[in-house]
Amino acid sequence: MIFLLLGCSLQGAGDPFPQDKGLSAAEVQSCIDGELPEIAAKGSERSIDRSAGGKLKGSSPSVSSRGVSTIVALDYSGSMFGGYEASEPGTGSCGWTRSSRGGKSPNGDFYWSKKGFQDMLQQGVLAGVGDQDPTWAMLFNSTPMLLEGSGARVWDQGYSKIPEPALGAAGVLQQLSGESLGGGLADAPWQASFGPKRMWDSSEMAKVLLAAEDVFEAQEKQDGVLWILTDNIIDTGDGAQASEAEHNRAFYEALAADPRWQVVYAWPVSEGDWLCESTLLVYGLYFSPYERIDRVAYERLSEGPAGRLGNSTQIQGFAKVASPSSPAPGQPFKLKPDDLDLVEPEFVGTVDCGSAKATGLARTCTAALSLENQLQHRRVEAATLTLSGQRIDAWDRSTRPPTPVVTARPLASKTLSASSSLQAPIPAHEAVELEVVLEVPPIETELHTLRDRWESSQHPRFGMIGLVDMELSGLQTAMAIDPAQLGDVYGVESLPQVFENPNTEHLSRTVCVMMTVDNPSYFSSLLLVSLLGLGGLFAVVGTWLLKPTWRHVVVDGVAGERVRLSRLLAQEILVDGQAVAKARLNASGRIVLRAIKPYRLTPKGGAWELSQREEEFDARRKLELKSRVSRRSSAKESF
Repeated sequence: MIFLLLGCSLQGAGDPFPQDKGLSAAEVQSCIDGELPEIAAKGSERSIDRSAGGKLKGSSPSVSSRGVSTIVALDYSGSMFGGYEASEPGTGSCGWTRSSRGGKSPNGDFYWSKKGFQDMLQQGVLAGVGDQDPTWAMLFNSTPMLLEGSGARVWDQGYSKIPEPALGAAGVLQQLSGESLGGGLADAPWQASFGPKRMWDSSEMAKVLLAAEDVFEAQEKQDGVLWILTDNIIDTGDGAQASEAEHNRAFYEALAADPRWQVVYAWPVSEGDWLCESTLLVYGLYFSPYERIDRVAYERLSEGPAGRLGNSTQIQGFAKVASPSSPAPGQPFKLKPDDLDLVEPEFVGTVDCGSAKATGLARTCTAALSLENQLQHRRVEAATLTLSGQRIDAWDRSTRPPTPVVTARPLASKTLSASSSLQAPIPAHEAVELEVVLEVPPIETELHTLRDRWESSQHPRFGMIGLVDMELSGLQTAMAIDPAQLGDVYGVESLPQVFENPNTEHLSRTVCVMMTVDNPSYFSSLLLVSLLGLGGLFAVVGTWLLKPTWRHVVVDGVAGERVRLSRLLAQEILVDGQAVAKARLNASGRIVLRAIKPYRLTPKGGAWELSQREEEFDARRKLELKSRVSRRSSAKESF
């Protein structure tokens, strides 16, 4: 009966908060695996301007279902060789020489002919190009040109026809390999016949954006990644840095103003003998005509094997050529968006709450929260952190997928809260840990049936899993790069102001929380189940001991009375009205006989020889205990 009660299908506590839906088993598993459920991530994002002034097409399928096109644009102006900025002509393979007309001529190979440049191109830029991605190679000076075979299509306020793309990184490398290797790029700039002007003319990167927009907009259901490799030097011929800065500013302002250019990264490249103490800049730009990228899509773009922009392999490649003085070698200078992934919050391990062995007691939980600065080249100076819990349920994490523990009542929304302030700045791309004190309300249990008690006795501690909303307010950041260096490297000293976004001061995120909480009903449930189990065991053992077996007493072939034998109680065996022995069953169910004085029993096969100690030999009798008797024996008894 006890097992029938424990295994019955009566309903337990059920869901005390039907209006406040919790996570599914798959979403809980995502939290356990260290990933935020996508449904929660999307819910934590601020509202999106789907048209952004009419430049965006509005909502679209998820980013993961859209392809990516890639353009690699190479600055093809006359300054693209090491040592170009040197005040005096260089020696060896670096610097420049004076021409007969007093101008500059390169004293050595251009960057793209150098092995170091080619390694950087493959290990940094092209490491994010998928094998099936449509790809184009582009050259630019004052005019952008898409390479096509051994020639090019020149952009002139638009492309009348866009060349057919190649696939993968191999197509870009073939186009940029140089004519001597069968590609479309001249081995020296002044030998190129592309475009209407000589290579010494200014390199205007803002026009590259317009040319790339033509290509990307023509690709159905494709987003775009544009890579620009340049020295950021505008070859106007007069050496006026002010005009260079204005060209660069126009480029940055075009990126900042157009919502289709949704991600803007910049990598300074300054290490390597082939650079001859010069600096290159590699821009990685993400283009999408659809709604503004959200954090889930942004992380897919920049992380994992499918990441096209800033994945781990690219970061390692750029780290090899980054300045050692960089605050985050290999990491890009993120110009846009600066209101996504400002700070990555994460609970460190499981929040272990204080013991509360009685129902109705709240817990004080001390948790460690890691805050990682994702801004790469900025410090986080100050911030106020506020945590507010969504629904948090009890789950058994030992199973896969995890199973809910229905006897523990969930914590409803807004019942868990905490706040803390940043005590020290977070350096670029580093993390600090904050100690957060969480006040956790009582974890109640609903125990209506023996089945509830049985389930409760299996869980000395509850694994509470759910979501916590995190608000970072008063977020203050400061550049980790000297403003003068911004002007030297990026061409515009006031670069942060160009991409300034007021949303940077506030961040809303959702994080997973896993807590372990004592089950207040564990000991009482365990005691009750143990007592019921012990009682059930006694009942089973008693039934086994008392289970009867019936036997006929047969003396010298004549059946007598029928006796009831068991393992617990011995039964007297009567012969001619005299008690001659006691019989019972042993543990294996065999019959054991013990003679009663003055009688004596001697086993003889399946029977016993019955005698008295003082009787003669011929007075002995044959005693048997049989489950069945023949009709003949019964007839003799009747006779």
